[in-house]
Amino acid sequence: MKLSAYTFCLASLLALLAAGLAQAGFQHPIEQSGAEALAIQSTPIHPGISSSAQRMMPDRRPGKVTSEAMGPVNPAAIKTSPVAAALAATWKSLATRLPSFLKRTPKTAENPLPLPHSSALPAAERIAVPNVRLPSAPHSDGLLSMKPESLSLKGSNRAQIHAFLKQARSLAEPKREHGTEVKSRAIAERFRAALSPTPYRSFRTAYQLSIAKISKIQIPGPVAHFENMVKRIDALFNGIDLHYPKSVLALWQLAGSDTNPRNFQARDALFAGILSERAGWEAPAGILLAESASKRVDLEERYLNILWKQLEEFSNPSHIENVVSKVSPHRVKSTLPAGDKANFAMAKRMMFERARAPMALNPNAQAFAEQIQSKALRDRLSLLDLVGQVRNPQESKRAEALNGLKALEASGDRSIRQEARLALARATLQKGSAADALALYRNVEKNGKNRLEVLAEQTYAEYLSGEYQDSLGKSLGLQSPYFQYGFAPDIHLVEILSRQALCDFGGAEAGVQRFNERYARELNAIEATLAKKSAPAAYYEELVSYHELEQPMRYQRFLLQLAPVMANQKTMNQALVDLQKIDTLGIRHPLPERPEGWDGFATSMHDRWGTRALELRQTSAENALREASYLAKRLRHTFAQVELLDLDISTSAAKNFNLHSALNFPAHKVEEAAADKDKFHWPFENEVWEDEIDFMKAKNPSKCAVASAR
Repeated sequence: MKLSAYTFCLASLLALLAAGLAQAGFQHPIEQSGAEALAIQSTPIHPGISSSAQRMMPDRRPGKVTSEAMGPVNPAAIKTSPVAAALAATWKSLATRLPSFLKRTPKTAENPLPLPHSSALPAAERIAVPNVRLPSAPHSDGLLSMKPESLSLKGSNRAQIHAFLKQARSLAEPKREHGTEVKSRAIAERFRAALSPTPYRSFRTAYQLSIAKISKIQIPGPVAHFENMVKRIDALFNGIDLHYPKSVLALWQLAGSDTNPRNFQARDALFAGILSERAGWEAPAGILLAESASKRVDLEERYLNILWKQLEEFSNPSHIENVVSKVSPHRVKSTLPAGDKANFAMAKRMMFERARAPMALNPNAQAFAEQIQSKALRDRLSLLDLVGQVRNPQESKRAEALNGLKALEASGDRSIRQEARLALARATLQKGSAADALALYRNVEKNGKNRLEVLAEQTYAEYLSGEYQDSLGKSLGLQSPYFQYGFAPDIHLVEILSRQALCDFGGAEAGVQRFNERYARELNAIEATLAKKSAPAAYYEELVSYHELEQPMRYQRFLLQLAPVMANQKTMNQALVDLQKIDTLGIRHPLPERPEGWDGFATSMHDRWGTRALELRQTSAENALREASYLAKRLRHTFAQVELLDLDISTSAAKNFNLHSALNFPAHKVEEAAADKDKFHWPFENEVWEDEIDFMKAKNPSKCAVASAR
């Protein structure tokens, strides 16, 4: 009950204080006096500054309050106001009871301690506030909430602000004359360029923009790409660990996967070929590297260098040429990778294709030849080029080719000197220098592959040089049973000419008859084969069947021994061996293990090699048919020459007989017996040593009448 009474008294006190303040006009309870207070009182007050003033003036708007409406200020009336006297009495009675009440009141959240009072204003004796009432707005509590127009004094003391403003207005203005030297002109002169910038000018330039490539950006990439990446990394690590079957199988699968980009397919095929070669499967390695080249692995310089370097490990030139044929020569010229075998194959390709019209824009073979480090390969490439120039119709080109062959024959690589000497001997003989050609022929190395061909040419050079006994002896030796399947019709022609030169007309006639018996049926068989006009693929089966004949014809054995046919057949035989290794992997021996899916890889290698084998068969058959056509043409020409020679022999025999008769040179029986002993005879009918043919001579002296007269 006591607490309620005190609360009621406190509320009444606050109401009286508010009424007194409204009546007294913000008069501070402390008495104001002094010059400063009087100065504050004399300062005119803006009517719209304080929100409390708005509530105490309900009769008029603050903006319309004037000095006439406020009236004169009467300080005595404010001091002796009955409301102020009653307020002072109430304050004194509460001041005596409030301390004891505060001591008994607990310090709780509902009854906090009283807030401290703000500092007192400067002392002032009088503050004049007009006693004006403003009419209340309808439906309101008599209070007006107004916003200040130009100045906000919320939370500040108005009297202090007025004092501060008055003091600020009384301060002296700063001097306009500077005490130091003005440097603005010097600064402006120093930074003239920065203060006067060059105006911007736009220049229009004609640009031609085009989109080089359009592709869809996929972020993140497809899941299949990450799976392929993991599979590729595992395969390469298996290859490092020498698990070649697993590694090759995984890379082969990636090389043919539709989810793998084409450039990645080319890389995977490249590394699959590298690992296949290291495993010893050269034919599958060639297939995979050719697939990599066909998918344009040469577009990336790094992988082109790897491909060129890997081709150095191949032993069969056919695989290297197949891979190189699928690589762009312009790309190789711009990159110039290192690799002797691959660069040799590319230079050889450019050399053979330079005569074709569509290939006229290909790079020169010299650009690839300069990258070859091996002297043997460089000299071989030069030999191929010089042999091609020997048949040039221009005399200057032929002379230049002869000089080049002489340089190779003298200072070329050891493996090239013999071939260069043989080419030089042929060129010299074709030129007409039989003696020089014979000296070269005698120094050429003869082996089982070229003995018949080289000795036949040497025999002709000996005949042109006048060494008839040597030419006759070698021509008879080359017709021995050792060369019974050799195709050399020119040997018979040299024999006939040599016997005619020695006036052995009977032997010459016998040589003509022997030639007709041996090569007439050869010509008929060749023409019959050409008349069939078989396709190359079909003729290859017939060509291979010649090998199984017990007594083949001369031209059949000759076609089988052509260099392109033998090289292609060797490549196919080696490929069958490599494919057999793949088929039997993990069957005969548990290691290396046969991975799952290996049958698909083996089947694919068989199919792809089948396509490659068809190309090789086609090439072999085409070369054989082309050579058969040349053999028929050459035989027809030789038969025509022999026919004319037979007539010349008869004429020469009659002439020689007439000379003998005119010289009274009778043939006695004793002399005939001596002549028979001097004739050449084989020591054994069916035997001749290969190395003896180089030194064979015929003991058949000349029987010409002119020679006898001497």
